[in-house]
Amino acid sequence: MVRSLFLLMFCNLCITEVMGQEETFVFGQLTDENNTPIFGVNIYDVDSLQRGTASDVNGEYRLDLPPNQSITLRFSIVGSKPYEQTFTLKIGQQLLNNVILEAEGVILEGVEVSEETSGASTVQKISLQGIEELPTTTMNIEDIIKTMKGVSSNNELSSTYSVRGGNYDENLVYVNDYEIFRPFLIRSGQQEGLSFVNPDLVGSLGFSAGGFAPKYGDKMSSVLDVKYKRPNQFAGSLAMSLLGLSGHIEGKASNRFRYMLGVRHKSNAYLLNAIPVDGDYIPSFTDIQAYFTYDLTANIQLDFIGNFARNRFTFVPESRDNNFGSRYNAFKLSVAYDGSEEDAYQTGMGGMGLSWFSDNGKTRLKLMASGFNTKETEAFDILGNYNLSAVGTSGINLGEITDTLATGMVHSFAENHLNAEIYNIAHRGYWTLDRRNRTDGEVAYYNQHFFTWGVKYQREEIVDQLNQWERKGTVDEVDFYYALQTELANASNRYTAFLQDEWTIGREGSFSMLGGIRAQYWDTNKEFLFSPRLQIAYRPLKWMERMNSEERALERVAKKQGKGKEITAQKQERDLVIRLATGAYYQPPFYREMRNRQGELNKALLAQKSFHALLGLDYIFSAWNRPFKFSVEAYYKYLWDLVPYDMENLLIRYFANNEAKGYAAGVDLRLNGEFVPGRDSWISLSIMQTKEDLKDDHYYDYLNATDQNIYENGVVDQIIVDSARMDIGPLLRPTNEHVRLSFFFQDYFPNNKNIKSHFMFVFGSGMRHGPAGIPELRNKRKFPTYRRADLGLSARLLDKNKSNSRVSPTNPLRFFDNIWVSLEVLNVLGATNTISYNYFKARSFESPQEIIYNVPNYLTARRLNARLKVNF
Repeated sequence: MVRSLFLLMFCNLCITEVMGQEETFVFGQLTDENNTPIFGVNIYDVDSLQRGTASDVNGEYRLDLPPNQSITLRFSIVGSKPYEQTFTLKIGQQLLNNVILEAEGVILEGVEVSEETSGASTVQKISLQGIEELPTTTMNIEDIIKTMKGVSSNNELSSTYSVRGGNYDENLVYVNDYEIFRPFLIRSGQQEGLSFVNPDLVGSLGFSAGGFAPKYGDKMSSVLDVKYKRPNQFAGSLAMSLLGLSGHIEGKASNRFRYMLGVRHKSNAYLLNAIPVDGDYIPSFTDIQAYFTYDLTANIQLDFIGNFARNRFTFVPESRDNNFGSRYNAFKLSVAYDGSEEDAYQTGMGGMGLSWFSDNGKTRLKLMASGFNTKETEAFDILGNYNLSAVGTSGINLGEITDTLATGMVHSFAENHLNAEIYNIAHRGYWTLDRRNRTDGEVAYYNQHFFTWGVKYQREEIVDQLNQWERKGTVDEVDFYYALQTELANASNRYTAFLQDEWTIGREGSFSMLGGIRAQYWDTNKEFLFSPRLQIAYRPLKWMERMNSEERALERVAKKQGKGKEITAQKQERDLVIRLATGAYYQPPFYREMRNRQGELNKALLAQKSFHALLGLDYIFSAWNRPFKFSVEAYYKYLWDLVPYDMENLLIRYFANNEAKGYAAGVDLRLNGEFVPGRDSWISLSIMQTKEDLKDDHYYDYLNATDQNIYENGVVDQIIVDSARMDIGPLLRPTNEHVRLSFFFQDYFPNNKNIKSHFMFVFGSGMRHGPAGIPELRNKRKFPTYRRADLGLSARLLDKNKSNSRVSPTNPLRFFDNIWVSLEVLNVLGATNTISYNYFKARSFESPQEIIYNVPNYLTARRLNARLKVNF
């Protein structure tokens, strides 16, 4: 037996030697920090641009090299740090060389937003290395999502966002395949604590703004897919700032057991003291999160995720002074308060999964079970006595109160309790089928299927106790505006299933298609839903090869003529991907959609429905000898069976009826690349419109004897003798924002790249609003433009990889990998941004009757923030 093995090895060596005389090459696989293969990486000789190749859909590459010569290869792709390596191969040598490419920053170094350039999936991959340097007021991972194209957020105090005209309840969030739920009763960004996702634990992140695959659930706007890390060694971090504290540890206790534990505490009192309402703010938001994995065998893995969050918000208002209006019509609202508010939101989530992997890695089966519980209380009893006055705009009355328009009081009371429990059990399966895959020289041809399927059962039990009222009036007369005292409950079961296939075919996987179907049944409204979905991607290889070959030919001519010396190894090969996505996306009602303003629960409410069509293009190219990427997506969403709603800060008040249809359409553009060598910056532009048409939506004009509308300015005759019905027709939705522009620019000191600066700017043209209960004014008014700029300067004080030799064995700093500090100017422009409105009825100057005044509620003013973070 031993002699046979030696003989076999000898024959193999002989064959290898004979073949090696003909072929000398380097080969391997290119992956990112999360061990994900990278497609489309350019590999080329820096001295001879004629020699090169690119990685395939599996991240694999092969490049023939001349023997006995020193060849320097460069590995580059937009969004990753370029990497160079020198080889000197002997005749017939075939060298295995796997490379891990580090992400390059779109926000800052290592915080990269790189969209997929292969496959039909619309999910964009986002690398999070260096997230600690991102300027933020929330300490949440969603601050990165807000920079994605098609995403709008006009509230720096909240982690919520709107995607292509959808509201905050239309976005899916998954962590390790577990769906994540938010608290129900939060009304404003002031009350919102930390989001579920802990940035210190995240290993990979994907986001889709629409047209996503069947494996993702039943929402109409977007999906955020988070995977936590699988640590291989002990590490941790500690961070502190004026806004909170955080820390985490991770490690590998044995060959089988891995763990991560994170703790965060946030208090945004420092920010809240910069808004117009004076008082005592006592916010306290804390969460603890753990993620464990245990390898039972080489093929079976057990994982557990747990989270506990305790959020408290106490507010004792004292007074408020608002100046608002225009240059020619200025007003002032003064309010004296009595009372307080105390809110509590306590949530817990636990999930356990059991996974089995086949020996060949082509099959994976997973069984999951999870539970979510939230106990929420909102309690406030606040009395406000107000004066609404006109303010002089010129002459000796400039800035002085010239007239009192209204005096009164508003008394708000609530003692609401909500308890929700959600349990589910699910199965997911994955299977890869390779058919007739082959390689012709350096070119790979694919015919591969990747099947994914799943089933899920979910139990929901919700109990909501409502006791709230509001009264308004003057000194002489006070009336109840509304009063609710009821208890609502709903227990239900949901059943879902999906099947999808991702098919990759053609030369270097130039064509891929992802298609499948999703089904759901909910026993509350007895509705079955079937939603087919399809995504297609195509890479025109011949066009790219022709463009790249022509460009290389021009470069060779320039070099021969002594020109083009500036052409460096950072040259990026051109690449182009064209995508099409379409499908049906239904959103079955959850508890929030079922409850109307009157405290009634509509259990017959049907799912909201939409049909998506999306056409996109990703183009990678070089400019100024540096890599860039341009992305554009045009989309149209037809919507029906909609449940209309009004928005009051973060509180969404649904009509609880399927009484509208509508659409959302727009185009998103994004350009990112190295405007400064070695540092990615970006600019993005979104143009969008979304409308809805409510059934039988109308109001009445009241006319006097001369057919004049008595509510028009200057009409003296106020005696009603007739009326006319006015049908409203289509109107803009509350989340309509026509234009969204944002850009980020980063730089570093020429002689010290450890000192970096960054500038981020966001412009939003304004969403819609209007007073509740007045159909003719619904969504007729527009928020002012949202303008926000954040400026930061960060310095890395210690980098173990670069300064290890300067740290003595007795120095306490030897235990730290790196230390950095940052100083940030949040809202550096001091912009006064509006988040919501209070509406007051008062007399006007132009007509005898009362009109409605919009009194804005403002967001935070300019603030400084200092942060320190230590990694070990």
